Amino acid sequence: SAAGPASTNTPAIVSSPTPTATPTPNLAIWSHVGLADEFISDIEVGIGGILYISTNRNEHGVFKSVDNGESWKAINNGLGGLNIYSLTLAPANPAMLYARIEGQAWISQDGGATWLPSQSDYAFESSIVLLSEDGLSALAVGYLSLATKDGGASWSRLTSEYAYCAQSFLRNSSSNRNTLYSSECKSTDGGISWLPIASVGARYQVTCLKVAPAN
Repeated sequence: SAAGPASTNTPAIVSSPTPTATPTPNLAIWSHVGLADEFISDIEVGIGGILYISTNRNEHGVFKSVDNGESWKAINNGLGGLNIYSLTLAPANPAMLYARIEGQAWISQDGGATWLPSQSDYAFESSIVLLSEDGLSALAVGYLSLATKDGGASWSRLTSEYAYCAQSFLRNSSSNRNTLYSSECKSTDGGISWLPIASVGARYQVTCLKVAPAN
């Protein structure tokens, strides 16, 4: 039998949508958010637009914002001083804050509404880093290494040969909080022992230290 006529139907060509390019943020543009003429010593970022800032030199203490920095309120009730050297916020307990003032640590359990002094016979010479997400275990290292496991209610002294070189710019790894770095030393056991790291040279002064979150 004769073959039928050839089909004239051609498959439709469906074009894929052109992907929308992700806009590149303009890192050259910065905007000011309140607190003019303040010397900012530290900043902590909470959740839901909450920010904490500590100030130094002007005796204005700690400020809190609940709207991403559009407005600020001083939160100094109970603080033993208003020149704050550092702040530390517990990631898993955002109501818990440590503040370091003139060699002493102060603790808030209610998001800065009230503060109480931490009990220690030793001076705090560095910012406080957390060894646990809830903030109960923390470390402060200077000429003496101090550790707490009860949220700052008490501190014990750690023996460390290299404690003297870890007194400034103490940071820990977000992937392993027991790995700590200072401007000159490294610890892999939560500050119990320290080893010197390569020096950048005596002619340099380290003024800041950060650890990459994913590396």
